[in-house]
Amino acid sequence: MHRTERDQEVSALDRTLTKLRAELHELMQDNKRNWESVSSQMELQIANSEKGHTTSSQLLSEKKLSLKTNIETERQSGRDAEATLRKKKERIEADLTSQVIKYDENMAALLRQTEEIKEKMTSERDDLLDLEEYFAKVDANQKRQNVEIEVLSIFAQRRNFVKGKLNREATSIQKIVRGRQLRIFFRQLSNKKSKKGKSGKGKKKK
Repeated sequence: MHRTERDQEVSALDRTLTKLRAELHELMQDNKRNWESVSSQMELQIANSEKGHTTSSQLLSEKKLSLKTNIETERQSGRDAEATLRKKKERIEADLTSQVIKYDENMAALLRQTEEIKEKMTSERDDLLDLEEYFAKVDANQKRQNVEIEVLSIFAQRRNFVKGKLNREATSIQKIVRGRQLRIFFRQLSNKKSKKGKSGKGKKKK
């Protein structure tokens, strides 16, 4: 948007400068034509006056002087107008140059800002990629930890189940062993009683 406005300003100044140049050229041409016309009239009048009376010659001389004065006045007016137009032209050219320089400086500043923004975007994009990678690792670690916790929980449940089963089986085995030990003990006790009974009977027979 700023670029379009500055282009329009530069274009307007250029058109004004072209118009002033055309006006100056036309004014110089008008002055030249006026001078040529007046000179031609003077020469014609001088030629005619030479054929006339001395009084007419004097009148023509006076008229010539008046015409010269008028011509000089017009020439001076033309020079003044030319000088004014030239100054205006120089001022417009200076303004145009200043606008072009300012435009170039603004464009250079915008270019630098654009490059800085691009560099910042690149840096932020790299930071974003690093953050995405970091959070991806965090998510992966969290998932792995969740899996490990789930596996450990399942393992603990199975261990508790196996432990309970082993305890129950150990209790059953202990009961069986104790039962066998009691039966063996009672059997041994019964055998001892039987042996004592037999030995008592033999002594009585003697």
